[in-house]
Amino acid sequence: MAILAKLDGSNNVVNIENLDDWRATDDDGNLSEATARNHLNKTGANVDEYKLYLPETHINKPSMGGTYDSENDKFIQPKPFSSWILNTSTWQWNPPTSAPYPSDSVENGGTERYFWNDADQSWDRVVDTDPE
Repeated sequence: MAILAKLDGSNNVVNIENLDDWRATDDDGNLSEATARNHLNKTGANVDEYKLYLPETHINKPSMGGTYDSENDKFIQPKPFSSWILNTSTWQWNPPTSAPYPSDSVENGGTERYFWNDADQSWDRVVDTDPE
């Protein structure tokens, strides 16, 4: 399935729609913005409100609450915490620390789970407790 992001006037993603691949694929079998726009035009949709997700170009899939950066042709996920900073090389949000996750975190191949504590600007280990 091809993915279309519906954008508002400020390039906020307000809806995500799946589109049959054949409605967004050109004669060479490649996803094509022009083909998708042609389909949308035939349905009477405002083609300027939609952007076709192209994995090789956009990196991130569009998501509700995210935005589309038309200057860089990238979808940006919603900012998870007010202190996080957008890395414009990876197009991912990073915490304002030198390491995105502690070295023993599950994300780095370890066994510990962490959550971001925005008030303290730190990673806090998840402590599992047995309910009694």
